Amino acid sequence: MILFQTIALLGWFPFAVLLFAVMSPPRAIIAGYLIGTLFLPTTALEIFPFVPCCKLTVIPLGLVAGALMFANGPLLSLKARWIDLPIICYCLWPFCQLSNGVTPHDCCSIVVQGILIFGTPYALGRAYLANVKGARDLAAAIFIGGLVYIPPCLIEMRIGPELHRIVYGMYADPDYLQAVRMNGFRPVVFMQHGLMVGLFMMAATMCGFWLWWRGALPKRFGFVPMWFIVLVQTAATILTRSTGAIVLLIVGIGGLLSLTMLRRGLLLYLLVAVPSGYVCARILGNWDGVNLVQAVNDSMGAERAGSLLVRFRNERLLIDKALIKPITGWGPNGANNIYNSSGKIIVIPDGFWVILLGSGGIVALVCFYGALLLPMVALLQKLPRNCLATPATAAPMVLALIAVLFSIDCLANAMLNAIYILGIGSVAGIVLSQRPQVPQTRVVSNRVPQSFRALPEPGNRAEPSATY
Repeated sequence: MILFQTIALLGWFPFAVLLFAVMSPPRAIIAGYLIGTLFLPTTALEIFPFVPCCKLTVIPLGLVAGALMFANGPLLSLKARWIDLPIICYCLWPFCQLSNGVTPHDCCSIVVQGILIFGTPYALGRAYLANVKGARDLAAAIFIGGLVYIPPCLIEMRIGPELHRIVYGMYADPDYLQAVRMNGFRPVVFMQHGLMVGLFMMAATMCGFWLWWRGALPKRFGFVPMWFIVLVQTAATILTRSTGAIVLLIVGIGGLLSLTMLRRGLLLYLLVAVPSGYVCARILGNWDGVNLVQAVNDSMGAERAGSLLVRFRNERLLIDKALIKPITGWGPNGANNIYNSSGKIIVIPDGFWVILLGSGGIVALVCFYGALLLPMVALLQKLPRNCLATPATAAPMVLALIAVLFSIDCLANAMLNAIYILGIGSVAGIVLSQRPQVPQTRVVSNRVPQSFRALPEPGNRAEPSATY
């Protein structure tokens, strides 16, 4: 089975090139990230220098190779702009840790990993999906990916997280008990953890719901009405038994509906403020979270409240150690953790934000969240109020919101999914396109900016030309 894992990972390179041979570059990139994320094994092989050979690294390497072979113009002509500054700084920041005692080899390794995992999907989104059609294709593909994942999720809800073991000979998550939830099993399929599956299904549901609600999807698929397909996807998301993903789904749909009811992005701005508010409260305000634990105890029971309390206590220990080196962090070699006298880790680093604070420092943390949140803020600033919820803006809006919800999930979990980074790259490219024309009168314009006018009405057979 180890041989099959190796074949799957190394066989990705010719498969990725083949995608570009049979598809347009934007759709090849979308299909590549979706297929690789959903079905490649979670194992890591020590084959490449500097980086492990895993799905997070082989997917971008294969797709960049295909893009350079078949359509290198958009990628080679890509120029850095102001909205790209956070992701660029995040990828290159580890070089500043050379003064922190980190070896050049380790710095280069972390930089290369950061470029592959974060920088490459962002750049591919900026280069090839920086238009309404690209954003719509990506959002629709995420929705379709969620539908494709429903059967394997249902199978694992019945038999447990066994599909990765059956196909690749090992469990995706070595801690089998992590999949036991609510008198049943939480599906893992071919992802890192059941929480990652729940978050992806949440993203798929949001894409399907918002595209259908705003008329950016056909009303029917064959004889099946689209509302029924969206309802099935929503039910599957709830059945994944991921409480956090369900809460984020409710909050996200509420934020999207507020665009039609209030015609302003106030609730979305509040969601953007959640990660920074939480981080500041934990670092500067010394908030212990006791009131939140009590609220969870009253609403969800003692088991969930106890788990949350353990998270807060471990997080506090990690924060205290991280603040010893707040700027550059402790580096990539695990020095940010806390060990006992025998060298065993005695804390549980759950949230990606606190892991990043300890290993990369405050600057890396700010750059990471800036990269995820800035596209949403820029999009809300670019669009007139009456254009926040049109069919043309539906896909960029939902992709930007998924990135915001992913940033909130990173406060509690460390489940990295490059599809969300591909989405913010697409949104950033759209934001950098032609600025909307602001009318000279005081009347609020209902005109959609020119960069959003390429989306055809559902049922119209005319496809807009891709503008890279």
